[in-house]
Amino acid sequence: MNNVLLLPGRKSGYVRPPLAWITRRARRIQRVYGVARRMAIYDAWRDYIDFTGAAVPRLVAVKGACHG
Repeated sequence: MNNVLLLPGRKSGYVRPPLAWITRRARRIQRVYGVARRMAIYDAWRDYIDFTGAAVPRLVAVKGACHG
């Protein structure tokens, strides 16, 4: 058995986000908006994804939704 971690999507093009940028952004979010550290880190990570365009667009199926 092979102990290789397979990353979803573009595994060969995976680039680790700059942690210093995320922690700096999280501190700012925490200070300005007064949110908990955990939420600030999550929001900073989402900001990084949005700013870099690294997010993969996804469609979410909603049960009972009408597409007319």
